[in-house]
Amino acid sequence: MPQLKTLTIVVACLTILACATSADAKVCSTTGTGAACGQGNVFTNAVHAKLFNTSTARLESGAMTINCTESEIYGSVTNGSTGAGKVEGLLFGTCNAGGVGCVITATASEKSPWTANVVHTAGVNGKLEVETVRATSACNGGAIVCNYGAAKVGNGAVPEIPITGGEPAAVKPSNVKLTKEAGSNFLCSATALWSGEYEVTTPNSLFIE
Repeated sequence: MPQLKTLTIVVACLTILACATSADAKVCSTTGTGAACGQGNVFTNAVHAKLFNTSTARLESGAMTINCTESEIYGSVTNGSTGAGKVEGLLFGTCNAGGVGCVITATASEKSPWTANVVHTAGVNGKLEVETVRATSACNGGAIVCNYGAAKVGNGAVPEIPITGGEPAAVKPSNVKLTKEAGSNFLCSATALWSGEYEVTTPNSLFIE
């Protein structure tokens, strides 16, 4: 029994350590004003990203793919030393599916932001883990409405969005899985995948360490 108890304590400690390590990242920029980093200084401030000129934002829902030529992400790093942050806006514009006009709206706002956390992966790159993602697509004049979302941390379905550090940095959601929620039309697929390539315009450089 003593050996089993010791082993249990060791496993628990390792688990806690792993969680603490994966949740901790330093967000840096040449415009940062915090402690010195490998590149620039710790950055704690607003972040803005928009689609690359040649990119589209896509929401793939079964046989239907909605393409948007406009999309922007607004948020902020609330603690650059730990990677804590929030998404305060996810906007889509000029969207259509096979020639049919669509509108995509997300629930992120300044008053009701999505909790986000930056995690370091390798080099100056990382990933953004976002909680409580909610979005609605309405096509054909609102005749087909689909509500999609993703679970909170701990439920195994937290969207993870890759960040490529640089000057400028890039945010590249790739097949981020969302699940159909109540209020959706019966024609809506059980899941939807969000993809796109965004350039970080504010700040002009971003590095994850």
